Amino acid sequence: MFGWINDCTESLVVTKFGLEKWHEVKAAAECSEEDGGFVRHKLYPDESTIALVVAASKVLDISVDDVLEAFGQHFMEFTRSQGYDNLLSCQGSTLRLWFSNLNALHDHLQSSLPRGFIAPVFWCEDDESEGHEGCILLHYFSERGCLLVPLVVGVVKEVARYHFDIEVDMERLQMQTIEGAKFTTWRISAVNPALQWKLTKSSEDEATADITEETQRLKIDASDQDLLRKCPFAAMSEKVKNEKKGDDMSSPPSADRSSSSGEATSAQESGETVGDRPTACPHHAPAGISMSGAKMQEVFPYHIVVNHDFQILQFGKQLPSLLSEEIVLGEYIHKYLEIKRPVLGCWDWNGLHKLEDQTFFLETVRNSDSVTKLKANIVHLSSEPKQVLFVISPDVKNVAELHAMKLTMEPYRWCIAFAPSAVCRPGSAPF
Repeated sequence: MFGWINDCTESLVVTKFGLEKWHEVKAAAECSEEDGGFVRHKLYPDESTIALVVAASKVLDISVDDVLEAFGQHFMEFTRSQGYDNLLSCQGSTLRLWFSNLNALHDHLQSSLPRGFIAPVFWCEDDESEGHEGCILLHYFSERGCLLVPLVVGVVKEVARYHFDIEVDMERLQMQTIEGAKFTTWRISAVNPALQWKLTKSSEDEATADITEETQRLKIDASDQDLLRKCPFAAMSEKVKNEKKGDDMSSPPSADRSSSSGEATSAQESGETVGDRPTACPHHAPAGISMSGAKMQEVFPYHIVVNHDFQILQFGKQLPSLLSEEIVLGEYIHKYLEIKRPVLGCWDWNGLHKLEDQTFFLETVRNSDSVTKLKANIVHLSSEPKQVLFVISPDVKNVAELHAMKLTMEPYRWCIAFAPSAVCRPGSAPF
């Protein structure tokens, strides 16, 4: 394991129990490292880290599982104290999204850590079983099996407490390697049911909830509540118009006024202005805007669009060169690409539905000379007929890897705005 883990173990014991206890732990683990001497980006044998944990359990007279859970909690505190608080706070707006984005963070870490960093894999889904509405299922896979499962419990509880101000219950449904389970799964619920929405609430539902709370606080009537759901400028304009209409009820309409009202309504629908009066919100796009297939091929040079049966309907202009083979329309996507991560990933809609908020890691299946590694995200285009866009990009960590794939930055000007800055700094810090 990386020295980060050993360094954090030292920090946990010293912070919670004192320096003398840490010296006892080191002696019991036969660790000769000086105080504060662990190098964070150096790989240490797993056995040495495990020895520290077991020694801490004996010296502190608590179970190994409790040591690991406390370590998981302290690890989050530790990373925040090292300057990563803002980054971790931006991981997601709900607990589900926070852990869904953790794989991408680990993937980014690999660009600056020495070879040997093996990140665990997390993925989340809403619990759709009866009686557990609003709960989430957190899945965890590690190359180390179930060794660090208690540590994850500590991490989850601390993330929930610090970033979402909730206390959670974690019911373990299965554990990796036990009875043939391929990964560990927990059902997570909020201790306070009133805060369950912080686990998996959509942003749209959050907005509605915020409006409801504010409505109750201010005792806004129903008509004003409807206005709050719109853009504030449109809402103000609508309210003024309604008040004006009430004033106009006492006076007969004139031809000029009727004409002006018609112009305003027409302009509001089209996003134009009438005189100096506000009309439609500038961010309200007129209906009917769409992207042609040709433009999509340009904007997303490595994409694939499939139907319900995973037959290829369209692909990006540069995808064949990236895969080093010709792509045939109507062919099935699994003949070209396979999903390597997450663990549950496969070309099946039931599985993909659970992993929609994940980044998928793909590999080519036909090229015998070398395997091309890719990343992809799902975008639903239509349900009837079912059409799904996979936005694909090369899985590269730096410019050297980009050059090895004989690629240039040119496609990134469209598809991934931040990619050039990410790959241009192979020696930079991970965040």
